[in-house]
Amino acid sequence: MPTSVILGLDVPFLTWLALILNDNLVWYVVVGIFLLVMVLGARARARCVLLSFALLLVATYALKMYYGEPRACEIVRFGVACPADYAFPSGHSAISFFFVAASMGTPLFAFYFILGALISLTRLYLGVHTITQVAAGLVLGIACYYLVDKLFYNFGWKKGL
Repeated sequence: MPTSVILGLDVPFLTWLALILNDNLVWYVVVGIFLLVMVLGARARARCVLLSFALLLVATYALKMYYGEPRACEIVRFGVACPADYAFPSGHSAISFFFVAASMGTPLFAFYFILGALISLTRLYLGVHTITQVAAGLVLGIACYYLVDKLFYNFGWKKGL
């Protein structure tokens, strides 16, 4: 139901953002810039951020392969072709909310939170994911960061980073 409501929207700004972020090259550049800002802005946590990001990429891929859930793509919007890979969990949402979790307690938190919410919404807006797939990505992104952060904290790996 919520997905069909979002598919019924036609908001020019959201359309523009969705189409920009759906382009793989643009998405990789945006993620690279965010990762660079995160690592340079918090050098003491650089290893934690990089390790948790690597875990997120592996976990996202593994879950997509394990579940093999096809894309929703019932309605193709704005000339966007249905992606060929599996849908569960949403990689865009997972990466977006990884940055939200990693930015907690920093001045960039509000920026990453708003952008994470918008990116997740665009996946529904384009019709390439369901709400469940986006929610799973959100949880996965946050969980991967906090798992590695907790290990760094509990084992004292943050000392001397």
